[in-house]
Amino acid sequence: MIVDHPQPDPRARRRFIQVGLLVPFVLTIVGVAIQLAVLASVPETVAIHWNGRGEPDGYGPAWTFPVLTFVLGVGISTLIGGLALGGTRQAPAQARGLPVRGRGVDLRFIGALLAASSAFMVALPTGLLLLQTEGTDAAASAALWIPAALLAAVAVGVLGWFAQPRTEPSEAGPSPAAPLPLRDGERAVWVRSVTMSRTPAVILVAVSLLMVAAGVWILIARAGPAGWVLFGVGLVLTAIVVSCVSSQVFVDDTGLRVQAVTGVPRFRVPLHEVESAEAVVVNPMAEFGGWGWRWAPGRFGVVLRTGEGLEVRRTTGRSFVVTVDDAATGAALLQALVERAKA
Repeated sequence: MIVDHPQPDPRARRRFIQVGLLVPFVLTIVGVAIQLAVLASVPETVAIHWNGRGEPDGYGPAWTFPVLTFVLGVGISTLIGGLALGGTRQAPAQARGLPVRGRGVDLRFIGALLAASSAFMVALPTGLLLLQTEGTDAAASAALWIPAALLAAVAVGVLGWFAQPRTEPSEAGPSPAAPLPLRDGERAVWVRSVTMSRTPAVILVAVSLLMVAAGVWILIARAGPAGWVLFGVGLVLTAIVVSCVSSQVFVDDTGLRVQAVTGVPRFRVPLHEVESAEAVVVNPMAEFGGWGWRWAPGRFGVVLRTGEGLEVRRTTGRSFVVTVDDAATGAALLQALVERAKA
């Protein structure tokens, strides 16, 4: 059966572009312009890092402030915003009549988050550079500027949230798969492997390795505790990313099981907890805010790419989602096993 689903609200998409992409760009340009204007009033070497007491403990060239502000302010919003917009496009599987879940609410949150993040990443370095102009005490004022930048980010985020229209998910009603014909006593197993899409996999691996490298660099340069913390977090993140990259999906008479390529973690929905199973289209960014092990209101998912997914509705009312090829066959087998168990 072909199901007709509406496209994402064009007004919500336009507002997301304005809040999540245009606002960060404008804030970044303004911040960089201010920083460039005051470069002549600050020393060539300025404080670029402060400790927990607000005292400068790291120094570098003044030009690093406008460069990093531009790269972070524009780069992060462009990357995440672009991925979010890509997640609102219709996946190829939709043409085969698979239901499409809600979209729009996460776009609103992501847009507000991007605006808030850019406000913080522009306000903080701009303020810290202004504090180092002639006649100011950077050490005494830096501790006060950080919470001020946080408050500015919260204010921009709230404004960004209310500047975008409220959109309700266009949710298709439950549509359990037609069960596969199984004879009494007949056993069947469905197994598939799924691998994360290349772009998010490269991004996650790069970020985790960058954190490890940064930790090593700090340890070599300073031998301080921050290096160990960053190095440890990078190793943990790398392990998580590796376990997220690929998974195996099993459907048999025990229910649904999803197992990472490393063996852990394992997610399981026992057969007696399955209310129904269906094949759906999943857009990671639009529905779950990203890739990997993701939570959304009423749903948990192993979401590794855009496209077909197997959604299991539990007897508790919550859902478990895993993106996988040939989801219709997996859903049909699981539905058949559930109905046979209830007979």
